[in-house]
Amino acid sequence: RHLLLQVALALIAFGAFFAAPDRPVFTGRSLRGVLAFYVVLNILAYGNILFLFPRFMRRGLERRYFVAVGCAIAVITVGVVALQALTYDGAVYVRSLPLWVMALSTAGSMLSLALFLAATASVMAVQNRIRVEWRMVRLRAATARCELEYLRKQINPHFLFNVLNNAGVLVYADPQFAVGMLRQLRYLLQYQLADTEREYTGLQAEVSFLRSYMALEQSRKSRLECRLKAPDTDVRIPTLLFIPFVENAVKYCAVPGGKGLVEVQFTLRGNRLEFRCGNSYDSSAPHPSSSGGLGVANTRRRLEILYGRGFTLEQRMEEHRFVTCLTIPL
Repeated sequence: RHLLLQVALALIAFGAFFAAPDRPVFTGRSLRGVLAFYVVLNILAYGNILFLFPRFMRRGLERRYFVAVGCAIAVITVGVVALQALTYDGAVYVRSLPLWVMALSTAGSMLSLALFLAATASVMAVQNRIRVEWRMVRLRAATARCELEYLRKQINPHFLFNVLNNAGVLVYADPQFAVGMLRQLRYLLQYQLADTEREYTGLQAEVSFLRSYMALEQSRKSRLECRLKAPDTDVRIPTLLFIPFVENAVKYCAVPGGKGLVEVQFTLRGNRLEFRCGNSYDSSAPHPSSSGGLGVANTRRRLEILYGRGFTLEQRMEEHRFVTCLTIPL
């Protein structure tokens, strides 16, 4: 960028060789004028880039910046007039011309300097804006990652507390049965605490985790039946995304005098994965709203962070069933 700037400044200064657009004058005097003009342009450019703009504009001191630029133009104009008179074109100032002609020539020089400073300031402003926008994008991305990680960690203890509490109750009622439950819980803990350090996992790993959880709950509740269907294809999905819905279905699954049923089904449709979870419930008893408690609310927020508006989540009441339908892009 600095090399391109130097080329641009040299081309501008080269114009001092021309007394008219079609009459270049290559003399020692005009060469000194070109070199002097080139030095002045560099002083203007780098004075603005390294001092004026960072000191005032980046700090939001616009008025002070314009005052400083005006003072700089006034001071440099004196030098430019002296250089013009001594080098490449002193006719305006060494002859007995009317005052208004000399004032007009000086005003033209000042306007040229002002336009040149405005051009460099515009480039600096654009660069500064790009830097600010880039920092904001990185900050928003970092904030979203932190929030996503927080939501994942918040869901995990919520689920673990429920399972450990159930296993703790069975330790006194049926120790042998509780041992089998704790072995299954070991796998759940390993998956949840070790394998889910990755943000994404395979569908088959998540399905295996859900099967273990449903088997654990089914062994604890004799009047509960769980079914899970999933394709053999393995696709990449966020870890622990579906467990809050399954946990909610198991928690509120109830049928008076009968056996409760929880059905989970995964379906691949093109580049989207459909998740459907339904549970039977007692129509006479109150059922949780579509918010589904802390776990489901946090999962909804996690979906918004991951996919924006690219997902669909619907929870509805059907005849003796509460159904959750979630579709995510792959």
